[in-house]
Amino acid sequence: KNLKPSVNKQSCMCNELSHKIRWNKDEQPECISCKIGQIATRDGNYCIFCTNSTQEFSSNVTISNSSTKSSSICIKCSSDEIEVERNLDGSLLTTKQCLRCATGTRPSPDQTACVPCPINVFSGKSSCSCPSSSHDLLAPDVCASHNELTAWPDDSATFTIEYSVSNQAVQSKLLKDNLRRDVYLCKVQRRSSACQSVANMCVLSHYRDGSACSLFRDFKHIPSSGR
Repeated sequence: KNLKPSVNKQSCMCNELSHKIRWNKDEQPECISCKIGQIATRDGNYCIFCTNSTQEFSSNVTISNSSTKSSSICIKCSSDEIEVERNLDGSLLTTKQCLRCATGTRPSPDQTACVPCPINVFSGKSSCSCPSSSHDLLAPDVCASHNELTAWPDDSATFTIEYSVSNQAVQSKLLKDNLRRDVYLCKVQRRSSACQSVANMCVLSHYRDGSACSLFRDFKHIPSSGR
């Protein structure tokens, strides 16, 4: 009773409108229904009322793939909010609350905490956003100012590798996806791992001028391609 399949489909767990009271001799949870207007906490051990502000109640909500229960369930917090069930001291709140994350932070994937935005990424309503008018999003967590990328435009010449023996030019997906990001992280953020990555790309491009090697040649850290 009051059970649903677990996420991995290998066991049973209490449904959203029930909380666990004990494990039986078959190592299955015994669940008891929450009161109308309550749902189970994330750990499944308690019941908590829905928030009175941004959450509402919905009747006849499908609890699992095979059953529909004529009861009430909380509508989840919006994508720019986290769900708060406990006080700072760990005690359970009477009512689940939806808390909007502050500027410079965003909800964690499970919406249990606000986490800082990645470097140079600014907080929007539902996620940390990179303003395209002044920045380039070089990776999901790397947002760089246009002013910091003037020497490294998004130009096919920077990720094209020429093979003189066969007289062929090939656009490298590795360089296209990673070069500008790692140059930025190396020069601006001074991350040694990114500098090592750029050095490896310099080797892969056969020490060619105008590519990854330019970063090091400017500081006379590697020989020119003519040597």
